[in-house]
Amino acid sequence: MPAERDPLIDLAGLVADGQAVDWGSAHSSAGSDADSAAVRELEVIAAIARLHRQATPELAARPSTKPELDDPAAQRWGPLVILEPLGSGSFGEVFRAWDTSLDREVALKLLRRRTSIDGVADTIAREGQLLARIHHANVMAIYGALAIDGQVGIWGELLKGRTLANIVADSGPFSADETLVFADAIGRALAAVHRAGLLHRDVKAQNVIREQGGRIVLMDFGLGRDVNTTITSDVDLAGTPLYMAPELFAGGRASVQSDLYSFGVLMFFLATATFPVTGRSSQDIRTAHAGGRRQRLQDLRPDLPVPFVHIVERALEPDPSRRFESAGAMQAAITAATHLHAADDGDAEAVRSRLRWVVAVAVITGASAIAFASLWFASRPSVEARSSVMFRLPAPPGTRFSDSAWNVGEISPDGRYVAMLARDDATGSTEIWLHDINTMKATRVLDSLSSVSVFWAPDSSALAFFAGEGLRRISVGGVRSDSVTVATEPRGGTWGPDGTILFAPGPRGGLMRVSANGSGAKAAPVISPDRTRGELGYMWPQFLPDGHRFIYFVTSNDPTVRGIYIGSLDGKTRKRLVASDAAGVLVEGFLLFVRDGNLASQRFDAKTGSVEDTATTLINGVAVTFDYQSMVSGSNDGTLVYTAAVFTRLNWRSRAGGALGFVDAPAGRYRSPAISADGRYLGVQRYQDTMSEIPVFDLLRGGTATTISRGSSTVPTLAPEFEFPVWGPPPDDRLAYASSELGWEDIYVRGLGASQRPLLLLRSESDKMPTDWSQDGRFLLYQDLPSGGSYDVWALPMTGDHKPIPVANGPADEGEAKFSPDGTHVAYVSNASSRPEIWIRGFPDTREDRKVSVAGGVDPAWLSNSEVSFLDLSGQLMIVDVSHGGLGPPAPKPAFQTRVVTPGASRNNYAWTDGGRRLVVNEPLENVPSQPVVITNWMLRLPAR
Repeated sequence: MPAERDPLIDLAGLVADGQAVDWGSAHSSAGSDADSAAVRELEVIAAIARLHRQATPELAARPSTKPELDDPAAQRWGPLVILEPLGSGSFGEVFRAWDTSLDREVALKLLRRRTSIDGVADTIAREGQLLARIHHANVMAIYGALAIDGQVGIWGELLKGRTLANIVADSGPFSADETLVFADAIGRALAAVHRAGLLHRDVKAQNVIREQGGRIVLMDFGLGRDVNTTITSDVDLAGTPLYMAPELFAGGRASVQSDLYSFGVLMFFLATATFPVTGRSSQDIRTAHAGGRRQRLQDLRPDLPVPFVHIVERALEPDPSRRFESAGAMQAAITAATHLHAADDGDAEAVRSRLRWVVAVAVITGASAIAFASLWFASRPSVEARSSVMFRLPAPPGTRFSDSAWNVGEISPDGRYVAMLARDDATGSTEIWLHDINTMKATRVLDSLSSVSVFWAPDSSALAFFAGEGLRRISVGGVRSDSVTVATEPRGGTWGPDGTILFAPGPRGGLMRVSANGSGAKAAPVISPDRTRGELGYMWPQFLPDGHRFIYFVTSNDPTVRGIYIGSLDGKTRKRLVASDAAGVLVEGFLLFVRDGNLASQRFDAKTGSVEDTATTLINGVAVTFDYQSMVSGSNDGTLVYTAAVFTRLNWRSRAGGALGFVDAPAGRYRSPAISADGRYLGVQRYQDTMSEIPVFDLLRGGTATTISRGSSTVPTLAPEFEFPVWGPPPDDRLAYASSELGWEDIYVRGLGASQRPLLLLRSESDKMPTDWSQDGRFLLYQDLPSGGSYDVWALPMTGDHKPIPVANGPADEGEAKFSPDGTHVAYVSNASSRPEIWIRGFPDTREDRKVSVAGGVDPAWLSNSEVSFLDLSGQLMIVDVSHGGLGPPAPKPAFQTRVVTPGASRNNYAWTDGGRRLVVNEPLENVPSQPVVITNWMLRLPAR
């Protein structure tokens, strides 16, 4: 049964939420002198909060001076009546004004005229109008923006309070605790601005205000600045140059990373009351940046916690690519640093004292005390047993987490490390990183390039993973890396206490065993699917503590067969535990698995090998991989790691990357978009929980097209388990796709009409996926994965004997093949070198073969017979002219940077139409994939029995 909650936490929650408290009872129930003192302090805080809350409504209700709207002497600007000046700066003047349309008092900023720059006023006004769409508690509300006769006016809520610059000037620098509280709010605000596609351009202490009501607000967006103009010496030195990123002094453009640099300077300033780079003029600052001269935070404040310093120093990296990839990522690191700073406190009373300070901040800022207080209780058993902490893991510096379907955060059994795949921003290579939860230090695992499916030794001393076609192991200290055995397309493994490794070598086979101490050993079969029962494959095994029994997931088209099973190494035990569409994990006497998009928990009796009670929802919105793995892992010390589902939108973009709106389709888990040759229809694979389907959208009329589901005229999708849509040539719009209805993924074709029935094109005992259809309709390209082999490219004749023709069948993986418009060439991806590259091969004569990418590439597509596009390993869309001959590859040219985070993880991520003038890009809703969430003492979140 979960331990009781600390009553001080509950009392703090009542205080922060403004609830009535029986103080007499609270004092009498205090269990120690320290608790009694804490209750007294909380009572004082409650009294202050009560007075604060009583005063705040009076401030808000104070009547504004509404002007006489008919007064001819009233000064007007657009729909506003100007009441009085409030101040001025380098870029304009600020007034208190009355909005006649909203009938309310507002702040109006009139920017100085810039008649010498054509179109700037209108551009700034449009940007202000976009800002008006942002609704966030920590962002100043913008109500409107107009350009009148070349002058821009922007108006929004009238804020009353003190800026952070004022507070630091009066009270001195903040502690790390105080800085993190303010930085958390600023990070959330900046993330909201960036999510709207905008930049702030002027993050500084003068532009963050703490309202009289306690709200922390990011304000005064730098809209008056011409971002196309190079910095000159007459720029306002009181603010901007001290916060500006070094690349801006060199003539670079403002970006998300330049905003984050300013955010780092702000955190530096709050903690030191000075700046990392100083000077008496703009030229001095420019020269200091060019010479790499700046102050180090730890030199000025050696008392600051290391995670805090790491965040600031990463934000201040001179190279923008080494900074955080987004405001959300930086804010997540701030949250994690908050947790770790509290965890470093070695005294329980010190932690309790810190709790009282946090409650005081919470009642002032309006934050939830429980949400904040939970961050401070972490490491000592006397405290830890009474709270559950939740925080996110930031990606290692210079990397981003892979959004690959394989990337599940695997926590070590002792709860110290989390293994995650991260891609290096500079090289594009994906490797395993170990995150030490105690120190938040991330260490790269050597010799782990292109790894998948990590799992741990039971004593947490080593981990195993699959790379290339082999199963490898390595100690945590990196002492050794050995190849254990061969596995071509693995689906998970587990390491038993006696050194036995049990793993699934592929998606359509059984489970095999091998000794972890062997090198290149041959694996032996343990159990295999029963085809007579409709079992398709076994995957994602996990040993029970006895090292003999294990759970595993059975895939099947029959819902009465599909689910989580328990088995044994001797093959005598084989029983379904629960019906499920995804694999599960065993953690501390519970079976955890994703059901209906949420993480469910069900008690498990290891002795009897059976589940008890009914499943209850533990966490909402937990992801499942494309290969039926629940994205969750757990340790023996009560810590869970999970990842939320990544949702995408189908975005229209121009060839140069300009945003052209969204496809009329809701956000979802999409991959493999395909547009019909006439541009009328879009077919795309969509995952609903763990089942995939193919909705077809009518791009001309909007909405979903006529259904082509399995005999149904009401469901506007193909049946579940349909994947990889490919359009046939006009005029008859037919769709080829893969489906596992008969076991293996076979290839079918079907028309759009409701009366159309699927035609089986190709069936064999291997998984196949179509990738393209020639414009003359004669050949269908597909890739398959034969048992024990690698992916190969084939062409299926659509007439004659239908005997497949080999196109690219080397020892490496080849796939994602696409026909040129005239059908004489094929572009495809091969990983024969250390990374995937784009190759062009003649067809049907395949003797002509040349590489056309130079630094890695995936997702090839033809724009014409002479142009091929692809994504490089950073997600940038590249276009290459392949019409020339000669030695060496041609030079690809960048078109634009997509927001596809890990290219290639979703088969293909875009589709061209309109003769290469625009394309649909499958991009995540956020700029970065979901970060793994760590939860300590997760069982405290279970409902009471």
